[in-house]
Amino acid sequence: MSINKVILHPAFVLHTRPYRDTSLLVELFTKQDGRLTVVARSARGMKSRFKGILMPFLPLLVSFSGKTDLRSLQQAEVNGQSYELKHDTLLSGFYLNELLMRLLHSHEAYPKVYQAYQNTLADLACSKMPEVELRLFEMCLLSNLGYGLHLDKTMGNDPVLPEKQYAFEFGCGLCQAKANHPSNFLGKNLLALHRGDLSNKEELRDAKRLLRPVLANLLGNKPLKSRELFGSKICNCKPAGK
Repeated sequence: MSINKVILHPAFVLHTRPYRDTSLLVELFTKQDGRLTVVARSARGMKSRFKGILMPFLPLLVSFSGKTDLRSLQQAEVNGQSYELKHDTLLSGFYLNELLMRLLHSHEAYPKVYQAYQNTLADLACSKMPEVELRLFEMCLLSNLGYGLHLDKTMGNDPVLPEKQYAFEFGCGLCQAKANHPSNFLGKNLLALHRGDLSNKEELRDAKRLLRPVLANLLGNKPLKSRELFGSKICNCKPAGK
């Protein structure tokens, strides 16, 4: 049953876009109601009560009303300090927001994902290796969407051994590889991701190599804009002619 009015629920802004003359469409991720879209009327006006508030990575308390999928934002107030993301961590934050917008079902609560998102923003704000936080958040997100990866056991329920090599099949799981191949995964790297303890470049490389195709199966053919930003940043850093 549709909620008529919600008062001061914790939320984050995932994205905003102009709507009509002076309003905004705001994609919210709320603790109690999950992902939803609201209209912030006159939010682009010079004297708007929402001015400087509907920003990504800023904890909010929001009130909204309405019976349709498009609710009306009534109130938004700051609920803590903004997570200061810069350079790579800022791009990482946009990546998190895009994942949530693309993969979460609207109007469905994901309390564990909400808490993981807030914790990840806090970790990113002081991180020197943001890819660690990204991989761990991806694991949490997949688990709460019903696609959790069991990386400590094979499909046959045998324990994953650190020194062995394994192949991964989406929708099935791990099996011990019969021969060396570049697409295989070393057991110790799988176990590191399973523990949430990625401490070196090899573990991070295998974690990304495993999780990217899994997420691609869920995201479909439409590319992530945040990944394009990462790619353009890397290209711009390369010397001309390289």
